[in-house]
Amino acid sequence: MTPIPMIAEPYEPDLSTAESRPNRAIEAPVPTNETAYLSVEQLHDFMRRRFDRLWALDIEYVFNAESYCENTRHVTFGRTRYAFRHEKRLKIQSNKHEGSLVYPSYTWAWNGDLQQDFHARFKDAYQKPEKSDWLNSDIYLCNACIPCGSVEDEYTATKNTCTIPLLQRVFDARWRWKVLPKLEAVEGAPCHVIESNDRVRLWVDPALDCAVRFVAWGNMSRVALRDFRLMADNIWMPWRTEAVGYNSNSPSPVPNEAHRASVHIVKAMTVNDEVPESLFTLNYPTGTVIRDVVSKRFYRLGNNLEQIKLGEVD
Repeated sequence: MTPIPMIAEPYEPDLSTAESRPNRAIEAPVPTNETAYLSVEQLHDFMRRRFDRLWALDIEYVFNAESYCENTRHVTFGRTRYAFRHEKRLKIQSNKHEGSLVYPSYTWAWNGDLQQDFHARFKDAYQKPEKSDWLNSDIYLCNACIPCGSVEDEYTATKNTCTIPLLQRVFDARWRWKVLPKLEAVEGAPCHVIESNDRVRLWVDPALDCAVRFVAWGNMSRVALRDFRLMADNIWMPWRTEAVGYNSNSPSPVPNEAHRASVHIVKAMTVNDEVPESLFTLNYPTGTVIRDVVSKRFYRLGNNLEQIKLGEVD
């Protein structure tokens, strides 16, 4: 992948094809006459093994995202780049400026010792010795059921909130998961269906190492995971996720009652040794103003990257 960009530039995602736009009518899986042949305990075991292998990977990816809300025009999220390696994190996002997108707009990095927040448009940086918790979260990771921590770590971080990740629910006995008696097809692939006591359903594909292909949160929302590609060590990763939300009072999800939809399309992905350590420490461009809580300094980088003192940081 290209080096981390430090100067914000205009960015226009490709919305020229229907494939790049959100789908408000995600089709439900199709029932089959095939009998489920794995128990819920076996599925949990296979999914836990996949989970443990996934979070042990070093992953970097870039995706384009777009959202649709109600009957308004398409509102793009633009581009996001995310990487994690063990406890290290990188997150880069685009944002709107004067009606148009720029990329990058914000960049955050955690190298294990230092958190760096950088606003490329204004060349403004902030450094502190603690990692921001939300750097562990990412909308593609969430939709694609990819963890960036162990089951125990992610559950501990979210157990007192209402944002327990989906896969933590799978391994939590309190949700009383069961496997439905018949397989259902997702894009032609026969999947086992597991259901929790609060009507969350997952369609799990044994042919993809028990990857989740489809998620339904009752009648509230659906997530479809598509374009799976083999990355490493029998790890299949979705390169496209689609999500749609329905009006909460709908008796059943129907396309014309969808009030939000989004699509995330991965443009590039690398795993393991292809993710360099250098990603997690930012090198600021000339002119950047830095507030450093660690050294309690406030300075600007000169033409030769010398530190020009501007004041103190309390």
